[in-house]
Amino acid sequence: MLRVDPSCALIRNAEGYCPLHTAAQIGNFAAVQLLCAMVPASAEVQCEEGCIPLHEALTIGSDHQDAPQIISTLINTFPSSIKLTNDEGLLPIHLAAMSGSSCGIRIILGFGLSTIFARENTEETLPLDFAVDGLMSALRNKTQELYWQTDSYRKCTTILLMSAFYKQPILFPEDSLDTPFLPIHGTATAQPCKRSWTQLMSLYGEEYGGALDQNRKTALHILMSSALFQEDLVADAVSSIHSMHPHCITHLDNTGFIPLHAALINKMPYNVVQRLVECNGSSVSASVSEDCANDSFRAMFPFQLAASCGCDLDVINFLLRSAPDLITHHERMPRFLLKAKLKPEKEQQYVDEHNNIYPEVSSGLRSAGVINLHIWKDGLSLYLMVEMEEGKDLSALGEGSDYRNSCPRIQEWEVKMETEFHGGWTQIEEIHSSDNW
Repeated sequence: MLRVDPSCALIRNAEGYCPLHTAAQIGNFAAVQLLCAMVPASAEVQCEEGCIPLHEALTIGSDHQDAPQIISTLINTFPSSIKLTNDEGLLPIHLAAMSGSSCGIRIILGFGLSTIFARENTEETLPLDFAVDGLMSALRNKTQELYWQTDSYRKCTTILLMSAFYKQPILFPEDSLDTPFLPIHGTATAQPCKRSWTQLMSLYGEEYGGALDQNRKTALHILMSSALFQEDLVADAVSSIHSMHPHCITHLDNTGFIPLHAALINKMPYNVVQRLVECNGSSVSASVSEDCANDSFRAMFPFQLAASCGCDLDVINFLLRSAPDLITHHERMPRFLLKAKLKPEKEQQYVDEHNNIYPEVSSGLRSAGVINLHIWKDGLSLYLMVEMEEGKDLSALGEGSDYRNSCPRIQEWEVKMETEFHGGWTQIEEIHSSDNW
C-alpha cells in the first residue's frame, strides 16, 4: 500500500491519529520502522490534542518492550520533535517524566540538555517536578498498581538530577564512578518547585545534603552560584539544608569561599543573604581564604566582598550592622588619599585601562598589603583612596619597593600611568576622622 500510495500514511482518523501514532501506542516497532523509512513526514503529524507520534510513544506506548527503539527511531526521523509541545504545553521530556519512562529521558537527553530546565509552558513545573510527583505517588501506593513504577520514577528522578548538576547527560547515575551521586547538588542546580524541594530533601537530604563535590563545594555553594528561580524558595532551601547539616554554612570550598561568599559574588538578594547569616551568625565574620584562587578577594570579610562585587546597598548595610567589631577593625586600617591631574583628552582611555588592569598589578597590590583601592574622577582631577593592612604604608608601593620590582609588567603599568596619563600621585593630608569620636 505504501509503495502504491505513500500519502495513505498521512491520513488521520477521527481523533487525528495517523498510522504512526497507532504503531507508537501499541509498541509495534516493525511498523514504526517501516512508516518512518517510507514516509518520514508521518512523524510530524499532530492529532487533535497536538500530539505527534513521539508523544504517544512516551506515554501510552512507554511500557512496551520495544519502546526504546521506537522512541529513538521517531527522534532520528524528526529531530526537532524533542522541542515540540502538545496542546497542554508539554514537551516530550515532560511526558517521559510523567509516565516514568526512564529510557525515554535517557534517549532525549542523548540528543542534548536543551529541554531539561523547560518550565515556560507548564506553570513553572520542570520535568524533574513531574518525575518527583510520580515517585512520591508510587511510594504512597505500596499496595496499589502504581507501586511497581517506583523504580522507574526513581530512575527518572536521579537521571534528571545528575544531568542537571553535571551539565551533561548522566544516563546511568547509579553505575557511574566518575560522577558521584549528589542529588541535593542536583536539586540546588535545577531549583524545582517547593513541593519537590521538600520531597527530595526528605528522600536524600539526610544522607547527601552535606556531601561535597569534586571541588569540595556543598549543595549550598551550588545554590548560591545558580541563577535564582524563586527567591523565597531559595531562602527556605538554605534553612532546610542547614537544619540537617549545619557545617555546610561555614564550609570552605577549594576556591576559599563559604556559601555566603559565593552568594555575595553572585549578588544574591537581601533575603537570601539574611537567611545565610541567620543560620550561622559567625559566617558574617568569616574572611575569604588567604589561598583563594581569585587573589583580588583574598582575606576579604563579607561586607568588603559585598562592596567590591557591587551588591545592593541594603545587603552591604546588613552585613555591616551584623559585624560591628569588623567595622571598628576596618576603620583602624591605615588609609591614604592621594590626588593627580589627568592629561587632557585621556579621560576615557584612562578608564578603559583600569577596566582591564593587568592581573599582575592587582595581585601585586594585594601582596603589598592593599586591602581596598578606589579611584574617583572629577573632570581631570583624580582621587585615589588606598586602605592597607595594619603596619603598612605607601612606601610599600612607591619607587624601589618590592611591589615595583617584583614583576616587569608592574613596572610597565606604573610607568605608563605616570607618563602617559598623569604626572604621579600626591598624598593629601587627613585632618579629621570620625574614628576619633
